[in-house]
Amino acid sequence: MGRDSGQNPLSLGSVESGLRFHWSLSKPCVLEIKPRHAQVGVSVSPFHSYSVLVRAEAPGRTSLKVRVQLEEIHTRNSSFSDHLTVEIQILVFEEMQSQCNLDQWKVIEEKLHPEAELLCSLHFGAPYLEIRILQEIFHSTPLYSTDTAQYSCRITVQPQSDSILHLLSTLPVSIYLSARLQTQSTPAALPSLPNSPPSFQSSVRLQYVPAFHCPVTKIKLSSQQPVAEITVFGTTDMLSALRVQSDTTDIVLSDPVRSDEDPTLLLIRVYSASHFLDQVPSTASITLYTDLSPQPHVVMVIRVMDSQESG
Repeated sequence: MGRDSGQNPLSLGSVESGLRFHWSLSKPCVLEIKPRHAQVGVSVSPFHSYSVLVRAEAPGRTSLKVRVQLEEIHTRNSSFSDHLTVEIQILVFEEMQSQCNLDQWKVIEEKLHPEAELLCSLHFGAPYLEIRILQEIFHSTPLYSTDTAQYSCRITVQPQSDSILHLLSTLPVSIYLSARLQTQSTPAALPSLPNSPPSFQSSVRLQYVPAFHCPVTKIKLSSQQPVAEITVFGTTDMLSALRVQSDTTDIVLSDPVRSDEDPTLLLIRVYSASHFLDQVPSTASITLYTDLSPQPHVVMVIRVMDSQESG
């Protein structure tokens, strides 16, 4: 194969290009140069090495020079130079091995505040009227780890009243997190979710499972009132996975029943055996749990005298 106008640098190692490359170092002990072909185990003539790999060997200063030589010059171009030489200076530093002590890390954290460079934002897919409530409940805080030099966002939930917990347990919510450094023009630091709403395309969706809510923490049974009821609120998936267990056979539980009027409400009847009522005082516990979240809820069952029911 000869030289032609379709030739490119990638073909210089397999054709007679008419160019010869000569690489040299002023101090070979500082740098090592290898033909790029060596990466794939291909051996070519040094004169055809149009690209080289540079590896630092020791601290110091050296110059890397490449001379490109024409093998022949046509008569009509005899006025042109037959070679081109380029030289660059390279400085190799000693590898830094020092580590910050505790006082230096403290200065970094207290004075530089690297976490302030990170912007964390939460977005909610929920009915409009509930978004403000969700913004007051969920908070995102930027963090910076001096051990790993990594940024992160911490999501926290503030303690809430029973009415808010009831709302959260029955409200289908999608939570999205976006994070970016202040030097970035757009919040594109996180990959987008394929099926997320258009306004959340630069965010990631957090795995959020609404907890069930049981406002009942204690029930009293007596001979005059041997039956009680436990109410549980939650989403359809959560209520379907709910499990109820008593710690004694003296307490009998009915199967959970979904309310006809409110699909977010589950009702559980609690019955006592006759000998449980004969023992005064006596206590038992009922545990509500689900595999969807690590959230147990315990309801105490107390046997009281008939005259104590009002207390």
